[in-house]
Amino acid sequence: MQFLHTKKYLLIILLGAFYASTAQTITDSLPGQTDSPYYKLNKPYLASYFSALKYTAIQPMHFSKKDRKRLAIIAGSTAVLMAGDYEIKQFVQRNRQPFTNEVAALIEPTGTYYPVFLMAGMYVTSKLTKNKKLEHASLAAGKALTITALFYASTKAVVRRQRPAYTNNSFSYKAPFTGGRQFTSFPSGHTSAAFSVATALALEYKHSKWVPALSYTLAGLTGLSRIYQNRHWASDVLVGAAMSHFITKGIYYFEQRQQQKKIKSVPL
Repeated sequence: MQFLHTKKYLLIILLGAFYASTAQTITDSLPGQTDSPYYKLNKPYLASYFSALKYTAIQPMHFSKKDRKRLAIIAGSTAVLMAGDYEIKQFVQRNRQPFTNEVAALIEPTGTYYPVFLMAGMYVTSKLTKNKKLEHASLAAGKALTITALFYASTKAVVRRQRPAYTNNSFSYKAPFTGGRQFTSFPSGHTSAAFSVATALALEYKHSKWVPALSYTLAGLTGLSRIYQNRHWASDVLVGAAMSHFITKGIYYFEQRQQQKKIKSVPL
């Protein structure tokens, strides 16, 4: 067990070192932007949480045709998975093995404290090395993670779906704000957190060959670990991943447009 904990901390250190080394050679900021201001831990940065949160909350009212099409695809895929959630659970639980048990235990914290330690480690490293890009990436990912957490936690409070560890009925629900912790299955919070950070880092380092692939791979494995450990139905994982991915992308593109407006408003 001690060896397993050691591997967890080693994984965090290696990821932090990987992103830090990548930041040395990449200078782009928000998608589609160049030479835009980097985030700093100050009042304007903290104030940006509120504007980003407001934008995210009202964005569904302004969905484009393309957005509505994506939503329909996700809703349809979720419905298909919900119909097969019980069978997926039974198949996975019947095929558990000691090795995959250990792998799932190693990956699972990628949706809890790994992101927090990683963001903190990136921020501290950025200050020590005076790396503005890394500082910006850690703060941008931290904001995306915070806002995503508010939305998935709110959804859990309203959609009181029972976790698969407590029932074989994938359509077991309680009324909003009732039922206790066992009725917090939808959506997967671990998956949401992992995909939020993965999307933020993929956008920050979009010109890197490895960062997006590594980030999304770890996020995907996090989602699979939640199904494997019988903590979530497969449809919970899909919705958690899609929700956080699109919320994070929305925040980035919103702030890109805000920066472009500021640039245009500056007199020549």
